Order: sequence, then structure tokens, then C-alpha cells
Amino acid sequence: MSNSQTLLTYSPLADRKQFMLGVHLRVHDVGSDETSLANALNSLVPFWPEPPALVMVDFAGAPAAGPSLGWRPPESTVLLSEAHLQSTHPSDLPRDPSATRGCLVLRDSAHLPIQQAAYFAIPHSRLPELPQLVARLASPVVVLDLNEPIDSARAANGGAAAVGGWSCLGWKRRPADRIMGLLSNILKLLQLMDKDADTGDLEAILKRDAVLSYKLVSIANSAAFGLAVEVSSLRHALSIFGRQRLKRWLSLLLVQAGGSETPQVLVQVAFIRAAFLERLGSALGLGAEQEDLFLCGAFSLLDKILGIPLAELLGRVSISEAVTDALVGEEGPLAPLLGLLKGVEASDADFLSAQCELLSIRPREVNLALISAISGTKEVASL
Repeated sequence: MSNSQTLLTYSPLADRKQFMLGVHLRVHDVGSDETSLANALNSLVPFWPEPPALVMVDFAGAPAAGPSLGWRPPESTVLLSEAHLQSTHPSDLPRDPSATRGCLVLRDSAHLPIQQAAYFAIPHSRLPELPQLVARLASPVVVLDLNEPIDSARAANGGAAAVGGWSCLGWKRRPADRIMGLLSNILKLLQLMDKDADTGDLEAILKRDAVLSYKLVSIANSAAFGLAVEVSSLRHALSIFGRQRLKRWLSLLLVQAGGSETPQVLVQVAFIRAAFLERLGSALGLGAEQEDLFLCGAFSLLDKILGIPLAELLGRVSISEAVTDALVGEEGPLAPLLGLLKGVEASDADFLSAQCELLSIRPREVNLALISAISGTKEVASL
């Protein structure tokens, strides 16, 4: 593998109600020059998230990203840069016209910026000053790198327009019998499918759940299937879906089963994980294991979303042993790919590079899988 690498890591950006707005995307170059860095980014442009998604790109880990970098950021991109601060001679500091389309990072608590920008960002250390900054700055303020739910709540209450970081992973639901009641029919259907049950058995379960039945028929009649005739029966809908797609749809319903109490950013991260791992499987030529990788990502946060220990929940669904081994024991053939997942969710380029070396996968493939997964989150959610 080349010593020159461009690596991407990310964390979600969520609004005050914990809906995902976009991502904080960190660019790391390891021995790259300006040309190779620009080429790496330009190769990802066709797969870039589209508005209204927000992609805040941070070049702090990319020394090669100079002012002449030959990269034209897509429309949804907001570039993070350090702010020029007030001094006794403000005229000595240049005004950058492009800053009005970017996000200025305010690290120094003693000054305010002289520039205007679409957004301002502050680090965790300035969280206590947030209400004052919101009152004094004309543009929305984003707080970056918050990894505790209590800090995320403080930022929302303090007027932050968005919060970046992994605070959503610290959220846990209290165990509730109500959740298991909602899951009962989904789990029964998954178990029947793993036993290769007849379509009539699946139909019987669906007939006892009006909400599931309505969703199934509605999706079968959606533009995604492009049918010339209307699907009006459960049996017809089941035949249209097919077993593999039905299993995937039910798996995604599990992820969404936490309801409105669950931070939606947590659900979106689960979708990104599922799509990312599936795309990595494709890049590595894993074939049939791609579906297992999708389930690994989709199920990886179920313990937080549903308030049920992962080992207990997976014990109720007859999924492949490889998925259970990877998620519960961090072992088996799929576990190394979970290492890559941890790499793109961290800000440690050396760790991510080591995971790429371990699997003999090019960083470009990992970057492409990540950007494509972020872009395709809404598509995954609608399956």
C-alpha cells in the first residue's frame, strides 16, 4: 500500500431535537501532496451528499491542504477554518470573501472574529460561553466534538444550532416491556423466515398487525417498485418483496422501533453503519457476506435503541453466527471490518490506516464507502 494516503473520518451533526443534519468530515493526509489530496477529494464528488445535508469539512489533519488546493467543494459543503480575531489593528488582518460561505472555528475565548461566516463553531472547552456567543454572533453557532449526552443537552439549551460528536452513543433507553410488545411480530416474522416458513405463515402474522401490513403494501405500491398494477393483498406484496428484501426491511424496522423517544441521529448512524459495511464487503469481493455485513451495521446499536442487551436480542433472532460473533464477541470473520468502522468514527488517522493495512484495502475504497453510505442514508431508511 502506498505511503501517501488520504483518509476520511466523521462524526454526526445533530440539531437541537437530535435529528441528523449532516456530518463533520475530517480529512487526514498521510504523506500526501496537494495534488494527490485534491485528486482524492475530486474522485468523491459524484458520490457527495446533496443539500439539504450539511457536510462540514475539516482540514486540520491535512497539512497539504493549502490555499491553492485544486478541489471545488460540492454545494452541500461548508469548509471549517480558523477565525482571524480582533486586535488593536483590525485592518492588519485580511478579510477572506470565501469565509462568508464557510464556518469559522473560534478557539480563543478572549476575542470575537472580525469576519462574517455562514456558521461559527466552538470546541467543547467553550461550551460554558455558548449563550453569550449566541447572543453576540449573527450566524448560527455549532459546538463540535461533544461525546457526552449531558453536554449535548447543555449545547441545545444554550442555543447551539447543531452539535457535532458522538454524544448519541452515550444515550441509553430504560428497558421497557412496551418496546418488546412492539417488536414481537417483527421478531416472529424474522424467525419464520430463517426457518424458511411458507408465505401463508408470514401472511398470518401480518394479518394480526395492521401497521406492519399497511407499511408493507404501501411500499410495494411505491414508485421504487414501478409496478403497472396496484398491489392490494398481503400475499401479492410478499411475492413482490421477495425473502431477502423482506428480511432487510424487517431488520430496518427493528432499528426504527424505538419510536420518538430515540434520538433520530442514533438511528441514522445505524443506517450509515449498515450501508458502509455492506459497501466495504462489495469492495472486498465478499459476495454473500455483504448481507451479513449490512445486518452487523444495522444491529450494532440495537442495545441502545431498544434498551435490550445485544446478546439477548440477537438470541431471539436466528441470524448468522458470523453476525452474532462479530457484534457480541468481537470475533469471527466479520470482526476486522468492525475495526474499520471504528476507524472512520474516530479521529485517529493512524488507527484507521492500520485497519486498512490489516485488511489490505485501499483508503480510497474506505473513503468511497463512507461518503456513499452518508449520501444513501435516506435510501436505506426507506427500503
